[in-house]
Amino acid sequence: MMKKLIIFLVFISLFYNANAQAPRTEKGTSGFQVGILGGWVYREFGVSPNIALRAEVGLDASIGYGGFYGTIYHIYPRVGFETRYYYNFSKRDQKGKSTQDNAANFIGLSIIHFPGLFAISSDPEGELNNLVAFFPKWGIRRNVGKNFNFETGAGAGIVINLDDMGNDIPIFPAYLIYLRFGVKFARSSFD
Repeated sequence: MMKKLIIFLVFISLFYNANAQAPRTEKGTSGFQVGILGGWVYREFGVSPNIALRAEVGLDASIGYGGFYGTIYHIYPRVGFETRYYYNFSKRDQKGKSTQDNAANFIGLSIIHFPGLFAISSDPEGELNNLVAFFPKWGIRRNVGKNFNFETGAGAGIVINLDDMGNDIPIFPAYLIYLRFGVKFARSSFD
């Protein structure tokens, strides 16, 4: 009887430890990230062991050549929503690498709205368009110390100009390549 009890307790202990240490998306993580052309505040919610939903608001910037005006710049607001599937938590955990705050590789679908509310621009004839973009993408996030991270990713998708819906082709292809450095906010009581 004692032997069966010990075997049972060892089995339960192994099962509990295996589940307790299984990496999974964070219940909630948030922070501020800056890139080469912009800054964003984000909040990410884990909805399953490998899937997280992300919301972000911020300012994007662009630099281009404006013909008569030379080099022009634009700074404009954006709101983004994203679904992320983190696919290598277990592999990183097995190698002893951190998965805290969703530090892993991911694939996702990003939906970005550029509302066209305002823009800061050097182009006096610059138009403000109401745009929505859809980007399937791949990316990675890694922690740098306890409170910092970096994230990079790439994708290709489409942009829809909501102001030109009456025209023939309000949809055009676009690409997304980014590198961001961030600071994590302190955990709140609802995480």
